[in-house]
Amino acid sequence: MVAAKEEGEVIFYSWWGEHWWKITAQQFQEKYEIDAILVGGAAAKTFMESKVLYGPILPITPNSDKLDPKLSKIQEGLLTNGYLVPIYRNQTGLLYDPQRASNPPQTWDDDTTINLNKGTLLKRAKLYIPKMGFTGGGDTAGVLKNAPHKTAGLLFMAYLTEAEAQIQMNETIGSFLARTEVQGKVALLSEAVSTLAIGPDCF
Repeated sequence: MVAAKEEGEVIFYSWWGEHWWKITAQQFQEKYEIDAILVGGAAAKTFMESKVLYGPILPITPNSDKLDPKLSKIQEGLLTNGYLVPIYRNQTGLLYDPQRASNPPQTWDDDTTINLNKGTLLKRAKLYIPKMGFTGGGDTAGVLKNAPHKTAGLLFMAYLTEAEAQIQMNETIGSFLARTEVQGKVALLSEAVSTLAIGPDCF
């Protein structure tokens, strides 16, 4: 942690859920006295194929054994080889109005929760996974090889996977927690139901 504080800054890319990232960056800054700067994001495939990631970092991330085992290996159909750390999971399912819909559309659980809270979807909407299963996945984060503050970046990855940060993410943007032993408060599907779905290794 001393080396991370000496580096003093971490710049990170966000792909969505900017409100949660800003809150998390502020809390990280307060806890560790290291600036966390948010900028726009990019896809895992681009990073993996261009070989710009530092690592592997998953084996040295605290509590990595508590993170989703499928998302720890594969994201967007791509083997991550420990270069990316799971941050949150999502689940494809069917959202429908049980009073009207005979052919419900496909949607993501975290986006659905956000839209239910905003009032852009009807409150009686339900989400389910058919017995045949649907893909599930999530998002991961990594540290660039040429990052000037790698230690601060690794500390930030560890912070993102702490139970408290995971719970706050779930409450703020509604995503499934990447940590499988911690229960989130906001979800349209239970952990038991979401594990019945086909995992990210099927992409």
